Amino acid sequence: MSRTATTDLGLASLTKEGMLTGLREHILGRGRVFTDRMDNGDTAYIAAECLAEEKVLYIKVRFFELDEDEAMLVFSAHPPRRWC
Repeated sequence: MSRTATTDLGLASLTKEGMLTGLREHILGRGRVFTDRMDNGDTAYIAAECLAEEKVLYIKVRFFELDEDEAMLVFSAHPPRRWC
């Protein structure tokens, strides 16, 4: 979890486990996932309307190699922002 994502979860009154469970259910339920090219060239994955602990979240993650395993870094996990 990035510091930003941890702060986002605290502001939304969610737990890390609840957010991860919601993301897993979103993916298994074939919810929409978008890709985004980050400034450093990495690919991020976005679940823009993911339901977690009865709250809709915008979740952005990136996968990377950690030792011999694959790991996931959560960059953002906050309610969707509505721009006017």
